[in-house]
Amino acid sequence: MRKEFRLAIAVVGLNVVALVLAAQAAFALLRGPQYVGVGPNGTVEHASLVEINGPGVIWKVLFPVALALAAVVVPVQKVRVVTTILIWAFVLLGSMTIGLRYFAAAAAMLAATGAGYFAQRMRATRRDG
Repeated sequence: MRKEFRLAIAVVGLNVVALVLAAQAAFALLRGPQYVGVGPNGTVEHASLVEINGPGVIWKVLFPVALALAAVVVPVQKVRVVTTILIWAFVLLGSMTIGLRYFAAAAAMLAATGAGYFAQRMRATRRDG
């Protein structure tokens, strides 16, 4: 099996891993309690992210999942580069709130983009050489 073919398989695998990690983070954010506090009568209260911020927060939580899905569905290096930049921007800009939950997905997308770059370089070298 040629190296560039193995790298292409690794790129797809890493993009799928990024998608699964992003979906897992989104599910945890939407499903689990994000706030635990003491109510006015001394009881412990739990609230989800949607209960605290309203339903408008759902698209913000699913944005990194859509980016990871785009990288899987459109297997073009330029798309991988753009989605990787966007998910890292989301992680960094949203790091004070929900952004760091997507750090693992962003790291997997960065690895997939790097592997895709090297596979592309190998194909270009083989064609030219």
